Amino acid sequence: MGGSALNDKNKKDSIVVIPARKGSKRLPSKNMLNLDGKPLVSYSIQIAQKIKRASQVIVASDDKEVGLLATEMGALWVPLPEELTTDDATLLPVLQHCLTEYRDHSAISGRADWVILLQPTCPLRNPHLVNDWANIANRKTDIVVSVDRQGYKIGFADGEYFRPGYELFSPKQSVIQKMRENGVFYMFKTSQVIAKEFGPRIIPVDTPTEQSLANIDTMFDLDLAQYLYIRYNYWQFFEDIQTTATGATPEEIGEEDERFPPIHQHQESGWDQGSDPGTSNESEVHSRSGDQPQRGSGDGQDPG
Repeated sequence: MGGSALNDKNKKDSIVVIPARKGSKRLPSKNMLNLDGKPLVSYSIQIAQKIKRASQVIVASDDKEVGLLATEMGALWVPLPEELTTDDATLLPVLQHCLTEYRDHSAISGRADWVILLQPTCPLRNPHLVNDWANIANRKTDIVVSVDRQGYKIGFADGEYFRPGYELFSPKQSVIQKMRENGVFYMFKTSQVIAKEFGPRIIPVDTPTEQSLANIDTMFDLDLAQYLYIRYNYWQFFEDIQTTATGATPEEIGEEDERFPPIHQHQESGWDQGSDPGTSNESEVHSRSGDQPQRGSGDGQDPG
């Protein structure tokens, strides 16, 4: 991948910003929704704390519950003013606000040459991959952004008609490969965020498919993320992070622990086996949102 890694990978020259606005029309307070027994935002905080280049983790939120959780987990809570919490608000002013608060915070010292953005609605991340992505950024890089690549058959709307941007009936393999920004990881130069002027040297990093799919905007997305979390064994990463603080080791937990039955033993989950696919309405989905699949052994695949 373009751009060489830093010689000193332990250099702390970055801050991580996790924007966690409370308002959401489709999923109110979604950043505190339950994913495998823990608040959604906690996954991004835990991963951020594993980034070796990061000197500080900032959670920007107008939700006091999120702020208290962030503080308990050792992150810095930056309250968001009302004008940065509207549906029309973009992330750039949020990043600028956090940089100002970071600079003015009397208890903090350290460089912030880079800003890493982790959105809490993308909870499936591999801490090893995230560190690899963070180490790509150097003087010859302006932005690092996560993408997925496919030979997408994409067209455009022309009134009531669809106009394909490819030759009809062409095989997918022959379609020019496109990149899609997926929201899993961003890294910006601090100076460019402040100036609102971004350079053209944007380095893409490829994410595993399941990380791209687990982008939560609806209850269906949350159910899907729960399934992928188990299916690809992401719980192992977060169990390691969590148990490090409590003193337990992965060996002490054990693969056959009765608290974590294999996936095929799940009694009930957000996936309603009694109904036809695609027939659940939003109220039905909300009614079973608390029935989460439990962690299990998955199929032995390593995440990401």
